[in-house]
Amino acid sequence: MKLQTFLQTLSVSDKLILSLAVITVLWSYQHYWRWNEEAAEYAVIFADQQAPFKVSLREDRLVRVNGRLGESLLQVSEGKIRFIASPCQGKQCIHAGWLHEGGDFAACLPNHVSIELQGEHVHFDSIVY
Repeated sequence: MKLQTFLQTLSVSDKLILSLAVITVLWSYQHYWRWNEEAAEYAVIFADQQAPFKVSLREDRLVRVNGRLGESLLQVSEGKIRFIASPCQGKQCIHAGWLHEGGDFAACLPNHVSIELQGEHVHFDSIVY
């Protein structure tokens, strides 16, 4: 069935309900998802058998973190953070790239080092219980 034929078969109330549904979906997306992203203010670093510590994303620097396998090197630059060196084999932590939004997370699982970005507004893409 062609779109024009389909639209002709709809009643006025059907068109109103369809329009409200589309507007609600677009508003929900804008309000709760992508257009509401904000940059993180700091990163929380979790390392093997150490207390978590915060690192400000406002000042550029290198952060050395000792993990189970050795030292991981993190780079903070222009409000972002990333792994740039780690003793693990797969280097998935390095391939994760730059983290910059609240709720972003990267981990070097073999080395037991992870980064979680936090700030005033945190963005979650999913929550698992």
